[in-house]
Amino acid sequence: VGKAAVPMASALATDLRGMAPGSLVTAVGATCCDPLPPPVRLLDGDHPLPADASARAASAALEALARAEPSTPVLLALSGGASAAWCAPAADLSVADIATATSVLMRHGASIQQLNCVRRHLSAIQGGWLAVRAAPRPLLTLALVDVVGGEPHDIGSGPAVGDPTRHADALAAIDALGAGRELPPPIRRHLELGAAGRRPENPAPDDPILGTVGFFEIGTPALLLDAMLAVAADLDLALEVERALVSCSVESLADRLAAWVRAAPAGKRLALAGETTLTLPARPGRGGRAHHLVLAVAARLHDAARPWALCAVGSDGSDGNSGAAGAAVDREALAHLDRAELEHALTNADSATLLARLGAQIVTGPTGTNLTDVIAIDVG
Repeated sequence: VGKAAVPMASALATDLRGMAPGSLVTAVGATCCDPLPPPVRLLDGDHPLPADASARAASAALEALARAEPSTPVLLALSGGASAAWCAPAADLSVADIATATSVLMRHGASIQQLNCVRRHLSAIQGGWLAVRAAPRPLLTLALVDVVGGEPHDIGSGPAVGDPTRHADALAAIDALGAGRELPPPIRRHLELGAAGRRPENPAPDDPILGTVGFFEIGTPALLLDAMLAVAADLDLALEVERALVSCSVESLADRLAAWVRAAPAGKRLALAGETTLTLPARPGRGGRAHHLVLAVAARLHDAARPWALCAVGSDGSDGNSGAAGAAVDREALAHLDRAELEHALTNADSATLLARLGAQIVTGPTGTNLTDVIAIDVG
């Protein structure tokens, strides 16, 4: 399940010399990928907000588990996007309730940890509940990590591992973001009932009900940086890689990168990976955090005299609702813009509209993976 679901399934089908009848794949943006072997069912999943396809996919997964023999081992290949691609609402919640809550939290600039903490407590498949349904069968997860910190319960909202958080933590995350009044009433009521002990808490990591579970990271954001180093070496370019992953607001990172450009020696190149957060206006335009970062840095360097260039992309090939993976600009591109245009695009979260007009977007289509964002910047 997730953005890399099809290539992961294809690799498993090859390595395992076939996949069992009843195997299924829930994919987001799978149009770029090879066909799967006949025993495998391919289902659509919605992203970034869950909808009916996500509900059907989650139901199919739970039904497949229910039909499996008690001794059948279960293998979960998990990648970014799974939190939305599978949606099994807990209790009396609806998919629409969860989609609205997700949208509200994203608009308030929720970190992925805050967002997934809430989503785990609204789900009957995430937050360890898939593992509960799988027990006593052995359950192994192979995960591509798209979350800074890489905690298992945050990857795909942790369907196959225990959850160290509780309903009260989800409420605290909502209140910290100031998003409570905008949530659908059933969401708030469900979480409050859970905090009061009237809804079951998700299984904890040490809960014996989980049975035999294993979790292995088979791809991490560090791979992105390794790949950038390899490409730079092929191009005979010196590249400095920052191994500490980015985890902050877009605005904070833009401040930092602009300061780096002004202070770095000529010829320096820097690569980073990670995820930023972005607080959106009530009616955002077209864009995403990578597009917004590019414009935010450009706005801060509008008066810089030295040459510089910056690109930022989502490794999944999709940045927000921009229709592109990301964008690249340099000092020369700013000659076509005035500060009012920049500020208008940033205020209205409409960075993709402006960058598309400049021809600055990077369009890859779905890449079949998701290991956070990558950013590269250099100075002349």
